[in-house]
Amino acid sequence: MSLLEMTKIRLVTHKESVANTVETLQKMGVVELTEIKDKTDLKSLEKTVFNIDHTSSRVDFTVSFLSHYERAPFLKKLFEGGRTQTTEKEMEEIMKSFYFEDVVKRTTQIIESINTSKSRLEALQEEERLLLNWTSWETPLSFPTTTEETRTLFVEGKEEDITSAEEEIADYPNYIYQRVSNICLAVTCLKGDEKALKETLTSYKLEEIKLPKRLGTVTDELERIRKSKIKNLRLLDLAKLRANRLASFLPKLRVVSDYLHWRKERNDITYQAYGTNSCLIFEGWAPKKSIDEISNRLVKLEDLSAIEEIEPEDGEEPPIEIRNNKLVAPFESVTRLYGLPGKKDLDPTPYLAGFFFIFFGICLSDAGYGLVLTGLTALILLTYKVTGATKLFIQLFMLGGISSFVTGLFFGGYFGIGPEFFPTWIANLQYFDPVANPLPVFYLALGLGVFQIVFGICLDIVRSHRTQNLKEGLLDNVPWLIFFASVILWGGSTLEIITGSENIYSSIVLLSLVMITLSSGRKYPKLWQKISMGILGLYSIVGYLSDILSYSRLLALGLATGALAFSVNLIATMAYEAVPFGGIVVMIIILIVGHSFNLAVNLLGSFIHTARLQFVEFFGKFIKGTGRNFKPFYREERNIILKK
Repeated sequence: MSLLEMTKIRLVTHKESVANTVETLQKMGVVELTEIKDKTDLKSLEKTVFNIDHTSSRVDFTVSFLSHYERAPFLKKLFEGGRTQTTEKEMEEIMKSFYFEDVVKRTTQIIESINTSKSRLEALQEEERLLLNWTSWETPLSFPTTTEETRTLFVEGKEEDITSAEEEIADYPNYIYQRVSNICLAVTCLKGDEKALKETLTSYKLEEIKLPKRLGTVTDELERIRKSKIKNLRLLDLAKLRANRLASFLPKLRVVSDYLHWRKERNDITYQAYGTNSCLIFEGWAPKKSIDEISNRLVKLEDLSAIEEIEPEDGEEPPIEIRNNKLVAPFESVTRLYGLPGKKDLDPTPYLAGFFFIFFGICLSDAGYGLVLTGLTALILLTYKVTGATKLFIQLFMLGGISSFVTGLFFGGYFGIGPEFFPTWIANLQYFDPVANPLPVFYLALGLGVFQIVFGICLDIVRSHRTQNLKEGLLDNVPWLIFFASVILWGGSTLEIITGSENIYSSIVLLSLVMITLSSGRKYPKLWQKISMGILGLYSIVGYLSDILSYSRLLALGLATGALAFSVNLIATMAYEAVPFGGIVVMIIILIVGHSFNLAVNLLGSFIHTARLQFVEFFGKFIKGTGRNFKPFYREERNIILKK
């Protein structure tokens, strides 16, 4: 339940066994292969032509295209990503029996047909748009616009500009013009006057256009365009119908797509390696606990490979990966959003899990919403084959729903309905009333904030111990722990919650401030620097106070959930009373839509703000950096879900 210990390895395999070795590594998915730094006396393979690269890309494109025409349930596509469930044996059978090249070829023809029809439709629409303004022009479009003596111009513009230009042109006897429509004008002039005419038309911001050369009139051409559009729309529909039929092959095509992609990646990895005339050498990183398993699998394979642990290069950092038990694993989603910790840090996942669980429940704070969220997420996990990060994320929200349900019982939140409408034993479960008396919840939120911040300081001491720097960790953090403890004792004594002398507690507070000052300035060489920087270190109190006040958002979000739920109920009741017939239907619609919206909005807010409290107020206390993610060589299931 921590960072996995990584070790650098070197794998030597005979060329006769390289294909099986690489395939085994890909199946195991526990080794990150890296470039060999020292290539002395080694040489790379000369990469041969590998047709699978081209074939793989064509199949991928086919799958991507046909996926738009697949008729699959929306939720199944959403949660399973439109992937096909299969097994190793089924994959092998499909690769042997399914002639996918024919489907790829037919799909390519369909794509060409669709693109051709769309291009023609776009051209026809553009021509139609141009001609629609010229329907009153009765001269055939084959009319010559340029003769030995004359030039005819067609212009468009605003109505007022056309009118003004027409009035000026009327004063010139050498111009023949026709007002075709409010925004269209045709003008014929002698070739010698063309330049002057264009300047006149341009001065009125009129745009010259080119009418297409056709045999008939504009009306005839528009009719031809209409018929051509109908024809191309039919061809487009026919192509889409053929695509719909080919989409039935998608399950098998997805299998082929991933199978070829895995082969392509194995090929790429093989030709990136270096070796001798008879062996290939790979280097990379693997979890230390997986070394024996890797070795045993390779020995059982052909016993032509050897694996050894080697020392990293100077300055080379190992990749980072985390592993937690099934209960804590969903909270890895939060950690990965922030970024995996550095190699000298702690895995924050098991430490944030409890806080995230509680904070999420307080933010949503409605037993009804929590029950709905838990039921929906559980239904998704039971109904659909959800894998990887998506599965962990859904499990996280399911745990959040459980927390919201429990918190809602103590806060009296039931879809915005007061506990007084429920049996007495349910009403007796309420311990807090955020609406009538929000201060206890406010104090609870701040108390949880203080506890998490202090816990984060303690974790920094643990981190210092693990990095052989315990002394510095104690000097940096113990004064602050004493400060928080003494302030809590002093405040409790002042409020007569805790027994004891208030003067003693205040003296301890002052002592802790002195310790913080001395600790903050200890690293500076000169006395004046020690004093000034030590006093400046007290400014961190403002930062801690700001962090603690940030936890008040727990109260704010909890109040927002309850207030919006109550408002939805109120509006639904008013609608029921106002609508004489069908009021019950209107009320049900408002309740469903309103509470769905409230749940969605506050679900998003609960996650974001709870995660923010971890990232900003908690992680900063004991995480000093982020590490490089572990990227093992594995079989990426892009289009399939491989059943074990």
